[in-house]
Amino acid sequence: MPKESCHIKYRGFSMLEITIAIAILASTIAGLLTGIIDAQQSTGLIGIKNQALFYTEEGLEAVRNMRDKDWNNLVDGTHGLVVASGHWTLSGTADVNGLFTREISIATESATKKLITATVAWEFAGKTGSVSLSTYLTNWMPF
Repeated sequence: MPKESCHIKYRGFSMLEITIAIAILASTIAGLLTGIIDAQQSTGLIGIKNQALFYTEEGLEAVRNMRDKDWNNLVDGTHGLVVASGHWTLSGTADVNGLFTREISIATESATKKLITATVAWEFAGKTGSVSLSTYLTNWMPF
């Protein structure tokens, strides 16, 4: 029985195969880079939102401090906050701290109760957002 020789000649990759391989590689790299960039922006946005939340809570605490000094300091309307002579005071319609804009809204519910809403808005990486917190304050020292 004679042996049959089996000679297979490989001539290399065709242009079509190379083009497909390059396209797959380019798509994979583009996807990875997009994922990395999105992750960095999301991480930055989480940090910004946490700072905004802190700034919002600070606004509510400032108004609470103003209430403790004098209930009549809480004037209905939309205000900003500033520290003057070491004390919080209402000022203008908003206050700006870096990329954050804070508004404090005060509304009378009754003679001894007010609704306080602190809202902080920002713009980061072409995206805007805001955080808002509300609380009721009462005149616990009416006399």
